[in-house]
Amino acid sequence: TLALSGAATGTTLSLTGALTTSDVLHTAGVTSSAAVTITGTLETSGDATFGGTVTGAGAYVESSDETWKTEVEPVSATESLEAVMALKAVTYRWNDDAPNADKTLRELGFIAQEVRDVLAEPLQSAIVRPVDTEGHIGLTYSKISALLAGALQEQQRMIMELKDTLKLQQQLVDEQQKQMELHEERIRLAKLEKDELRRSIELHREKIDSIEKMHGGHFDFSSRMEKLEKSHEGQLEVIQQLLLDPVSIWTNARSKVGDRRGGDNSGGG
Repeated sequence: TLALSGAATGTTLSLTGALTTSDVLHTAGVTSSAAVTITGTLETSGDATFGGTVTGAGAYVESSDETWKTEVEPVSATESLEAVMALKAVTYRWNDDAPNADKTLRELGFIAQEVRDVLAEPLQSAIVRPVDTEGHIGLTYSKISALLAGALQEQQRMIMELKDTLKLQQQLVDEQQKQMELHEERIRLAKLEKDELRRSIELHREKIDSIEKMHGGHFDFSSRMEKLEKSHEGQLEVIQQLLLDPVSIWTNARSKVGDRRGGDNSGGG
């Protein structure tokens, strides 16, 4: 166990026991298979490797200042979504060869080799990194959050596009519904007109029958009606004449009958 009460500065610090310090620890690299407890600040310009759990009470901050970056290239939201869809989450436990201290806890994450195989550059080299000189690889899980943001944006764009499509389709459905209601109303009105015309014809027939009964059947209006009904125009003519003056029709018919009888008598004399 190494306990420090003041500042410690070194090139590489390698421990098999615990490290405890309440001040600043400056080192080019840290490797520990036991607990590292720092209540001050850990500053390292190299790699820090821990075989156990890293616990902090403050925030873990990665450098991301624009002034420190060059060759900035955007990652499209579509590419982000495709990358996220290719990832396969798994649960697992570390085997005896792993440098991780806890072999019993079931972990959640990805298989680094599978992630490497599904990601294209430059995403692959940004997320998949070597962890030692023996060829083992690991993942920078924090960088996957950038892909998640892009994937979420792409899905939101697709959702909004679908909403616009559904809105347009609903407008078309509403318009078709209005047209159907208009056609139904026209059919209803046409049926009412048809029923009204049928009632009008029946009424006229009743008037004709009444006229024939009133005058003893001398005026065979039904025969004439049947002849005129053979054409639409003749039917309308009869209806119009009856509406104007049904008595005049009978009077004219009686007059014609009288003229025929007078002609027969004079011929006989």
